[in-house]
Amino acid sequence: MKKKEDGISFLNIGTRILTKDLMDQFIRSLGNHHTHYGQKGISAKRVTEEYEVDIIISEYEMEDTTAFHLIRDFQQDSSNDHFYYILAVEEKNAEMVNIAEELDIDALIVKPFTALDIAEHVKEYEEHLNKKGEGKDFIILLRKAMRALRDKATTDAHKLFTLLKQNAAENVHVLSRLGDYYTGLADYSSAERCFQDALAIKKDYILALNGMGVLEVKRKNYILALEYLSKAQKISPLNPERAHLISKVHLAAGLDQLKSTERRDPGGIELKMDILRYLVCLKDFMGAIHWYKKIKFPPNDPNVKEAMRLSDFAHAEGKISK
Repeated sequence: MKKKEDGISFLNIGTRILTKDLMDQFIRSLGNHHTHYGQKGISAKRVTEEYEVDIIISEYEMEDTTAFHLIRDFQQDSSNDHFYYILAVEEKNAEMVNIAEELDIDALIVKPFTALDIAEHVKEYEEHLNKKGEGKDFIILLRKAMRALRDKATTDAHKLFTLLKQNAAENVHVLSRLGDYYTGLADYSSAERCFQDALAIKKDYILALNGMGVLEVKRKNYILALEYLSKAQKISPLNPERAHLISKVHLAAGLDQLKSTERRDPGGIELKMDILRYLVCLKDFMGAIHWYKKIKFPPNDPNVKEAMRLSDFAHAEGKISK
């Protein structure tokens, strides 16, 4: 069981936020609170496993990870839903604002900050706690809704998103997350409506652009997906998940073009080999195996050995018996 301390428990992550002595002095000046430190992501995780943490103040860059990956890890555990996240930044620029939006971070604080700055966020955190009992606090509700969606608890997610929309119908963040919810249900028309409503309220809103990109990937409209995702990545380049998705969509778009060409000219072995390579790169191992079986190689074709290796790899990685 985690240790529960009196007052509010702070976790400061990073090496350049403030000196330990000064931070201790700030926290003591606010009341009977406690503060813990983690220079690395791994040490920060250990603190959250041992203590009931309330407020996390984190730099973006750490020795072993980034705030993006660390907060994503924290968000996987429902016992962390109450965390109040503060991102400590050198400058409140568009990049940091957008990444905070994508991570559902509660606040940005510009370094160097003072005890008064922390006091303002403590007040906001306490207001969150008061609202939590009514079940209408935006951040708590949103986190619960996103968790229900990730856990495929469809009924719970529907109830929570419905409540969110009732409380903040014109909120672009809610609309975008609601769009993510509909995308997860494969209700693509409802998802698009939510994303486009958000973009009508706030042009180039990062979550709506990203949501439209993911939606078009699901629809297999890869060129349109790349337009949305590339625009989102240009606005918020710190999101590694989207950068990885863009790479996969480029491959999927290339595969589509290859298949279209192959349908017009079905005889070319090199074209068939390129399709096999693309399928393996996209980790469509079942598709790669089926495609390999369809290829009819001429006698002594030099591609046979590579095709066999790719087929064996697909069987092994996909755990598909021969």
